[in-house]
Parts: sequence; structure tokens; C-alpha cells
Amino acid sequence: MFPFLPVLGAVVYRHLGRLRAVGALGLSLVATSLLSHGSMGAAIWLGQWVAQGPVLAELLGRSWSLSRAMGTVVLVSLGLQGALLGIWALQSAEAPWSLVGRSMEAAFQRAMELYGQGGMTPDETARMKEGASRVARLAVALAPGVFASTNLFLHWWTMILCRRFPLLWRAGRPGPERLDEWGIPYQLVWVTILGGVLLLLPVEMLGALGGNLLIFMGSVHLLQGMAVLANLFRKRSIPPFLRGMVYALVFLQQFLLLAVAAMGLFDLWFDFRKRWGSPTLRA
Repeated sequence: MFPFLPVLGAVVYRHLGRLRAVGALGLSLVATSLLSHGSMGAAIWLGQWVAQGPVLAELLGRSWSLSRAMGTVVLVSLGLQGALLGIWALQSAEAPWSLVGRSMEAAFQRAMELYGQGGMTPDETARMKEGASRVARLAVALAPGVFASTNLFLHWWTMILCRRFPLLWRAGRPGPERLDEWGIPYQLVWVTILGGVLLLLPVEMLGALGGNLLIFMGSVHLLQGMAVLANLFRKRSIPPFLRGMVYALVFLQQFLLLAVAAMGLFDLWFDFRKRWGSPTLRA
């Protein structure tokens, strides 16, 4: 259900309006808590994903550019998740990063135990468990970028579904008229460059900041690369079946994923779509 929770929130918001949508989502939160045997924490965590749908619907309903609306809803999502993490940390009387690190390390330890049951020697299992703490620390350092990218992809998926099925959005389609002509403003490339520079500095905190910036901007460039690819397919009249196969391969093959992200990055300089007669809408 995870990929469809914001879609549910957006559909309820668009069909019921602000006040009735808030009431309906509140009742669903209580019902979820009751069905999960009183686990309010789990219900609230699910609820924040659903709540992101109305935020996205509200922002896309304004006369904002797509880049501005997506950037704002990602910041709102990170704020909601950060607040929930802060409440969890207060209840546990522990620092948020320590709490996340301990949870990730425990997950890695369980995974190592499963690997150990698969025929690994005790020495190999011990070495892998020792490395789990280092991997957990790295995961905590890069968690903001990973969460921001996850939120971005989830909101983009929500928008695509609502564009694909007009009854979900009720009237019109969210976003620009043609999504395959979308592109981020050129100035944002400096964020990517800044991330690369910070990653090379011999300061752990600045390196972590650079890594998070690169993770998020890599996701942005991937979306722009997909827009370039979709525009090329439309111009060449590629059948939908072949398009779907290529899109699936992009997300299944790491090399193709990096190639499409690189294409989205270099599109800021070369504007590939302009070369085949379809100028990019920088928004």
C-alpha cells in the first residue's frame, strides 16, 4: 500500500474539499490505529504518508512551477518525518541519530544472522557483524538524502498516476501540459557541483552533507533524464510497449540508471530536446 498512500490522500482532498478531507483522513487514522491493536505510532507514521497527498494537491493546484511545488512538498514531508522522529526520540530518551543508528544496526545484525544460517563460517559472520556498525553509521549520515529522494519519487509517482487517470484528480491534470518538456532551472546545477566539492573535502560532516546533496540532486537529474527519454520516444513515435520495457530496464540496471541521470544533468547545458525541436520548459 505504501506507494498509493499519498495518492489516497490527494484523491480524498480533491473530491471532498479541505475540511471534509481532513475529517475523513482523521477518522481513517483512528480506524488504522484500532485495526493495528492500538499501535498509534504505526498509524501516525502511515498517516503522515497519506497527509502528503493533500499537501501535494494543494501546491499543484496553485500557479506554482512544478519544480517549486515539488521542492516545497519534499521539504514539508521531511518536516513531518523529522517531527515524528523527534517525538520517537523524546519517548526513548535518546538522540534521534543514535536511535536511527541503533535501529539500522539491529536490522543489519539480523540480516547477518540470516546469512550465517546459510552456511557462513563463524569467522565470516563475526567480521560481517563487526562491519554492520560502520554500515549503520554511514546509513545514518546519508539518511536525509535518502529520505528526501524517496519523498521526491513518491510525489512524482503520485502526480503521474493522477495525470494518467483523470477521475482521480477530478478536473484537469496536475503539473505542466507536457511532462516530457519539464526541466529544472539551470541555477540548480550549482547545488550538484557544491555536493561534489563537499564530498571531496577531508571533513566528515561536510562530506556527509555533500553526499546527501548528491543523492537528492541525482534523483532530480534522473527525473529530468527520464523526461528527455520520454520526449525522444514521443518524437520518434516509439510504441508504448517498447517504452515501458526501456523504463523498466532503466530502474533494473544500475548502468542505465546512472546513464539516464547523467543525461538529465548534461541536458542543463546541451538542452537535448531543443536540438530535436522541442524546447525545454525550465520550471
